Amino acid sequence: MSGWDEGGVYYSDQAHSWDDGRGGESDATISNHTILQKFKEFIRNFETGNNVFPYRESLLHNPKYLLVDMEDLDSFDPDLPSKLRSAPADILPLVISSKL
Repeated sequence: MSGWDEGGVYYSDQAHSWDDGRGGESDATISNHTILQKFKEFIRNFETGNNVFPYRESLLHNPKYLLVDMEDLDSFDPDLPSKLRSAPADILPLVISSKL
């Protein structure tokens, strides 16, 4: 039975969906991890039409700078701009320090 515990380490990102399973709790209780996941989803999947992803392409050209239009963010998910406006000191460091 030697070697029965050998093997890889597996990881699953459990906060990958828009519904974080909180059953309608208020926005104040949404975790920072969920906010970061939503923002990453916005950067990766926001589309202006005809398969044009402006934020993904912008990061390809200049990975150190990203200008986000709040109207785009609001059209993608209305909760993100409100959280960003209500607690920028909490949200911006999350986004800046993460790898998109």
